[in-house]
Amino acid sequence: MTRRSDSSLASLLLSQRLVDVDASPLGAGDYWGVLAQVGDPACLLGKSETDLCELLDDSEMATRVATRMDAATAFAFELERLEQLGIQMIASVDDAYPSRLRDRPITKPRPCS
Repeated sequence: MTRRSDSSLASLLLSQRLVDVDASPLGAGDYWGVLAQVGDPACLLGKSETDLCELLDDSEMATRVATRMDAATAFAFELERLEQLGIQMIASVDDAYPSRLRDRPITKPRPCS
């Protein structure tokens, strides 16, 4: 198993659906919004909900992110199991992630008229 960076682990935790967590996964808009605020998602790991509230300036999002980060151990075991089966997850912060997807602007769909 290759060593996954803390940035990669944190970014996957924000949106993963592999292990049960009491907070819903972040959708694309919320995910990219959090990354825009913090830069390196590794800074989310090990932070208290209070610290995340100061960092994100949004108590609801801070609670959601803190809950998702708390699943790091269970998620790491699941990642290891999948990698042993030959399945590799790539996070948006990983070098292997396609740049055309990372650099694509996220826009909301226009409402139907």
